[in-house]
Amino acid sequence: MTGVALGLLAAFSWGVADFLARFAARAFGAYRAQFYSTFVGFAALTVALLATGEFARFSTYDSPGVWGWAVVCAALISGASLAFFQAFGQGALALVSPIVASYGAVTATLAWWSGEVLTPRTGAALGCVLTGIVLAAVPGRAAPTTRGSGPLSPGVAWAVGAAWVYGLAFYLLGAHVTPDLGGLTPIWISRLLGPFVLALIARVSHEPLVPTPRGHALWALVGVGSLGTLASVATALGLGRGEDAVVTVLGSMSTVVTVLLALVVLRERLAWHQWLGALFTLVGIVLLGS
Repeated sequence: MTGVALGLLAAFSWGVADFLARFAARAFGAYRAQFYSTFVGFAALTVALLATGEFARFSTYDSPGVWGWAVVCAALISGASLAFFQAFGQGALALVSPIVASYGAVTATLAWWSGEVLTPRTGAALGCVLTGIVLAAVPGRAAPTTRGSGPLSPGVAWAVGAAWVYGLAFYLLGAHVTPDLGGLTPIWISRLLGPFVLALIARVSHEPLVPTPRGHALWALVGVGSLGTLASVATALGLGRGEDAVVTVLGSMSTVVTVLLALVVLRERLAWHQWLGALFTLVGIVLLGS
């Protein structure tokens, strides 16, 4: 497959997975939805590693430091995914999806702080994302309210938290892990350790993980885990082919798929300034990846 095809596959898979996450989070709660979808993703990614022969190369990865960073990133991704489910369970998809997708701006900012040159395009992208988040965070007059949401629109605080932690995790992956382990292995490690991290968080916060999900909404969990893994595999296969920019830009447009599904299927309505905030965030994501 070409880089364009892989990028489009990643965008569609992530977009639909994010849309299904809304139903899973509201049906089972964020903790249970994330906990059980991780098992689906782990099984699917294990099959992918077997098919690509990645498991056979594990013995060549002999750096303890790399494996340690991989474990740290796995814990961060688990925490970010939990915040992601909280955001999608509480807020409007058309609002929180672009905010979560802005994690690339966090990664770019951390890279800049570590010495990477910040181009004018990247600076403009970061400005667009920041402006978009500020506009989107302000509730509209008719915005639904939830207990504890405070002055922000429902789900926005969780979405911002997810974006920041995802951004930190992907920065650390790029700086310390993927150069040695590649793109698929770190994701597999996060799926392997994810249930343990989530079980610990659930125990500390007294969140129940039983009963196990059943019924029609269970298929939403299967969709989230399998489609999210498919998107990760497509992105990993697309990078390193000389078309990284194409794959990155197309993959980042997954939030457009989610927003369109929210508009058409759920008929979500936002205030004008929230629409403007979503638009600014989308523009920043495109600039960041181009």
